[in-house]
Amino acid sequence: MRIALIHALKHSIGPIESSFARLWPDATLMNLVDDSLSTDLARDGRLTDA
Repeated sequence: MRIALIHALKHSIGPIESSFARLWPDATLMNLVDDSLSTDLARDGRLTDA
């Protein structure tokens, strides 16, 4: 099974991949980084639906 993961921070990828390897080793991971999420949160104080 392929799992798409959307990360707000680049350094979150490693720990999450390690957890998947331990708990669900058959999963194939695809990592996407949206570094605008943390910028939006800092600016608006919350994440919006847009």
